[in-house]
Amino acid sequence: LQFLYLIAHRVPRRSGVSPRMFAPLLLALAQGKVAVRMYAEAYCTDCVAALLGPVNETFHAPEVWAGVDFELVPYGNAFQLIDECNLTSPYWQRKCYLDHCVDPSAPRPADCFTRPIVCQDGPEECWRNTVEACVIDHTGGDPAAYLPFVWCYIQTGHPTSLAGEGGDAYMQQCAAATGLDAAAIMSCASSAKGRSLINTAAERTADLGPARSFVPYFVVNGHPLPSNNTDLLDVVCGEWEGRKPRGCR
Repeated sequence: LQFLYLIAHRVPRRSGVSPRMFAPLLLALAQGKVAVRMYAEAYCTDCVAALLGPVNETFHAPEVWAGVDFELVPYGNAFQLIDECNLTSPYWQRKCYLDHCVDPSAPRPADCFTRPIVCQDGPEECWRNTVEACVIDHTGGDPAAYLPFVWCYIQTGHPTSLAGEGGDAYMQQCAAATGLDAAAIMSCASSAKGRSLINTAAERTADLGPARSFVPYFVVNGHPLPSNNTDLLDVVCGEWEGRKPRGCR
């Protein structure tokens, strides 16, 4: 494992493969697990459908989930208002951001992941992305612990209020329903820690490069799935080595 770690951290950024992506992938493969990364955003209807459908199906398929190394990265098509892209149109702001911060052939400006965030579906989506990032962190990154909260949260309406304005009633309801600490999640989401977590999600999403032009975006064992692929379970089972679990069709 140490040898794999050293290899991963010698991969240059211009290759389009970030050590942050490569090292966990190698670790999952070394453990004999199928690595699944899902890049999504809170108010994306296709993301909601994928989480409630293919991800849920794979999670509950007999004997399958124990062999899956799953991670949700909640950021999606958001971008940040960097100094280099001081433009008036959101369309050109985002295009400029992609050119400066996502294209692996160019050096990134220092403020790529420290500036105000613009989410595709408004500030409430930014808030929910941050809440999900905090829940993932709060549960130690264990999808068996955070996915029940996410499944609950994505089926609720828009937050009744944002951070600093009384809290998020839907977050509190879903935390209570799934046994999580709502106060700890709120504290994280409305603090510098939450911003740090979402900045990390932003950087990991940018590390995918220009090829990631849609959400949800799945990467299985390092291979991106096409946008119209809804057969996550079949893909995972196809990557399985040895005897396939009972949940594989």
